[in-house]
Amino acid sequence: MLAVQNRRYSLEEVDARHFKKVCVVAHILAIIELLLIGFWMNNFCGGFQWNGPPEAMFTYHPLFMTFSLQFLLGEAIMIYRMLRYAVFNSHNYSLPATPNLYTLHSWLGMTVVLIFCMQFIYLFLIRCWSSFCPEGLLANFSGLVILFYALAVVYLVVCERFRRESLPQEEEAHDLLEQ
Repeated sequence: MLAVQNRRYSLEEVDARHFKKVCVVAHILAIIELLLIGFWMNNFCGGFQWNGPPEAMFTYHPLFMTFSLQFLLGEAIMIYRMLRYAVFNSHNYSLPATPNLYTLHSWLGMTVVLIFCMQFIYLFLIRCWSSFCPEGLLANFSGLVILFYALAVVYLVVCERFRRESLPQEEEAHDLLEQ
């Protein structure tokens, strides 16, 4: 007879397993999103041609914009959560403390994120969904995949139980700053 092992999992172990599962789902959604956009552009918009007519050259635009603004942005957010490093913390805990948002690079980055959020909000304000052509079904489905990917990433970032503990060197630097 097999001995049943009655092991209790700590909250940290359960949270880590849940975090990993949501990360895997987010990565799968990201790959599906890129494949759907590529399929849409290839099959409904004339394919990809770099030295062809302008319409065929344009098909790269949605794929590259999705890759850069959605995929890479989501990956950057998840890497921040998984690898325990952030620009703000490196500025806050350095001795002497470095001010945040003092370079043109940081302000341009914040502007890009703001414009991205405004575009996302505007999407919900327009009401002409019923006038879309049949290929719009694929575009809308791709949009839903992007939305669920974004929601998975936001869930991983916002959920309090996934908040990481401070590293020892961060706590030492924080203690020095409070003195």
